[in-house]
Amino acid sequence: MRNTFIDSVCERFNVFLIIGILFSLSFLLIPISNASNSVISDDFNDNSIDSSLWTFSQKGSGQTITETNQRLEIYFPANSADDPAESNFSAGYTSVCTLRGDFDIQVDYELLNWPNSNGVRVGLSAEQPVERVSFGDSYTDFYGYNREVYLTHFDDGVQGFISTSDTSGKLRLVRSGSTITGYYYSSNNWVTIHSSSATTDDVNFYLLAWSDNYDFTDQDVKVAFDNFTVNQGQLICPETSTTPTPAASPSPAPTLPPLPTPQVSPSPVQEG
Repeated sequence: MRNTFIDSVCERFNVFLIIGILFSLSFLLIPISNASNSVISDDFNDNSIDSSLWTFSQKGSGQTITETNQRLEIYFPANSADDPAESNFSAGYTSVCTLRGDFDIQVDYELLNWPNSNGVRVGLSAEQPVERVSFGDSYTDFYGYNREVYLTHFDDGVQGFISTSDTSGKLRLVRSGSTITGYYYSSNNWVTIHSSSATTDDVNFYLLAWSDNYDFTDQDVKVAFDNFTVNQGQLICPETSTTPTPAASPSPAPTLPPLPTPQVSPSPVQEG
């Protein structure tokens, strides 16, 4: 009787052991893809660029990009100047990976040194940006509009023009199908700035600040990004290189939407 009981226990143990081994092996048989549905984030707390997620991007001269104070800081000295080939200057991070399909991304920003009407745009972009803007020279940079605004610059042009005095906040981009929507955060709610048609192609994402010689008012400007998050989205990442590019090597910044020729028009209707 005792031997029979022991044999029964051993048989059950062996069955569970075999099931466990087969379950473990099943993971080894799943094809590994470079596409990921995982939510990612970067709080910049390590004060070092995550080279698996970002590369430095810079156009023009004078700017500095530093991950410090547990955030990403971008500084434009008063003598910042255009890249002659692009007619603008910019600085920030460009994603290593692209986003596929529907996505939802957001980031915090802070305006550390922000003179009024300085001419700098601060944006979260996925080829098309949502921005916190300080319009510069009143005669060349959207004459007739409030100087401090939120806006979008999608395929249908500059839209929104929501007046603000915010020196910190959040920006958000959501793509659903072929529609992209830009938001800012106010009173614990996301406020829609504007929606437009959008490409359904895979797109990079960017944390950038930028301006140009015509609109920049030659004042020191310093901004910061923090708490970047992909709330939803499929990341498509390149294969890991055996010889990675050093993290400190800046790469050219993406082509930004051109700053449009300002138009003299009545005060815009604010969307909210």
